[in-house]
Amino acid sequence: MVPKPSVKESGLMWRSIPPFKGYGMAGMRCWKKRWNWRNHKMTMNLKKIILLSLMLYAPMGLFSQEKNFITGKLVDEATREPVVFATVRLKGKSVGVISNADGSFVVPDEYLALGDVLEISCLGYRTLEVKLSDLNVDQVNIISVKEEIFNLDETVVIGKRTKRYGAQEIVKKAIENIPENYPNGPFSLVGYYRDYQVDEGTYINLNEAILEVFDPGFNSMDRSATKVQMYDQRINKTFKVDTLARQSYDYRKGQKTIEKAFLKPYGGNEFTILRVHDAIRNYLVDSYDFVNVLQTDFIPHHTFSKMDPINFDGEPLYVIEFKRNRQDNLATGKLYVSQFDFSIYKMEYALFNKNVTRETKEKGNQFMGNHLVFEVVLEYRKKDDQMYLNYISFHNAFELRLPPAFIVEDVVMDINRKCLVVNFNTEPETRSALEHRSYSIRYKGKRLSFRLMEKEGNSVLLYPRMDENELKDMVTTLKETDTRGGPLNKLLEIEVKDVRNLQGELINAVHTKDYEQYREFFAQNINEGKTAPLNGEFMPDDKPIFSSKAVSGEKETIFWMNPPLIRN
Repeated sequence: MVPKPSVKESGLMWRSIPPFKGYGMAGMRCWKKRWNWRNHKMTMNLKKIILLSLMLYAPMGLFSQEKNFITGKLVDEATREPVVFATVRLKGKSVGVISNADGSFVVPDEYLALGDVLEISCLGYRTLEVKLSDLNVDQVNIISVKEEIFNLDETVVIGKRTKRYGAQEIVKKAIENIPENYPNGPFSLVGYYRDYQVDEGTYINLNEAILEVFDPGFNSMDRSATKVQMYDQRINKTFKVDTLARQSYDYRKGQKTIEKAFLKPYGGNEFTILRVHDAIRNYLVDSYDFVNVLQTDFIPHHTFSKMDPINFDGEPLYVIEFKRNRQDNLATGKLYVSQFDFSIYKMEYALFNKNVTRETKEKGNQFMGNHLVFEVVLEYRKKDDQMYLNYISFHNAFELRLPPAFIVEDVVMDINRKCLVVNFNTEPETRSALEHRSYSIRYKGKRLSFRLMEKEGNSVLLYPRMDENELKDMVTTLKETDTRGGPLNKLLEIEVKDVRNLQGELINAVHTKDYEQYREFFAQNINEGKTAPLNGEFMPDDKPIFSSKAVSGEKETIFWMNPPLIRN
């Protein structure tokens, strides 16, 4: 039975999200206060920002032993630009890898002794064969690939007449033929999964795994029916680990968000996030804006035009460009569709925010331009007249709210000097640090004034305008309240604002930083008719993938990792 269309499951959604509030009022009001008494001093500690550190470990398994690799990089013969997402397979074998965003790929050098040949194929390019023995193990091997020249007439022959299709009609027929062109029976995909982030051009937080995806077929709901086993995993320590950037998307506190968009975190499982963005596999459910339900929403949401056709392995493909242009966003993409049976070989989709201000390289100069929100690229390949996933990549930008760089570490009451000592984490700038209006301190609701203010390194000394008895009474009351475990913040409220450090940073100022996130899965082997083991141990789809443990199962040591080249 074919499942009914649903909008229950969805990926990234465009939203007009209001800006999230910062840490509350500037100064110490936003922090929980705690008093400690030692050596006749009263100390108020700020609530510390807790950074959740993920455990780093060296898992056992396929790649627990270091291997040497042959490294290659694919470039367009004419333009010398990287050839991205090309399939690199061992000829005569059903396994291989996909070239990275920089055109690079790696192959274990153990295959040199076998005299194997690499078969390199990519939509729009001629298939190329390269002997592994011709590649150098001590350097990055640059391999040029030639563009495929398409000379066939762009027509489909039906009986004795020739039929020409318009762009929208091609897309309509491609969607209608999904049940015929894609497997309705069970199959499994064994492949290489990775997720990583990019911080100002540098790769960080690279996680890798070998997964087997057990799919009952396109006549079932992917999210509820598909099972996944993880055969091996690793956190690649060659790349920097940033624990703040690794946390799940958080729209409640605004710690990690996507501007003008919402992405359901799925418990931090990045592979689940990747799977729901396969609009072809999930053509009956809401995948992501503005594809939404591919079967019913994709065509009404976009306009279409035909580009020059291409050829892939002797099969002519329509190239359909589509667009959705609105006041605040722009969506663009391409579909590559078979002229023989309307199978969708490839889908590219990118959404841009048109109303984002970005600074140019020239300091102080700004411009309004299109800012990438997310990009999905997926490709299917034909096997025995059915289309199976070859790779999928989901890339989005996100914004991370960082802890304030300049804060008050604690406040100490020095009984001997009869003053409050405000200790900053870095040295404050003298003028703003000695402004009376920078400090609002209330005892029992009454604002205190200060007869004198002094700066000593990272500290500011505040001398209350109080007589001996008043000061003694305040200290005694606070000490007794702390001993009883009472709420000190109801007695003494402290707020620090408008103070800057020597670097010009404002106290408690919220900083944000832009990152890019990638999730990718590259199928290395297709097992037609294979079902999930009845008593198998499967990866939860609502927990971080690397919180699960690897399981033993049917796997071959021929599967390997394909990390991107390190960029510094």
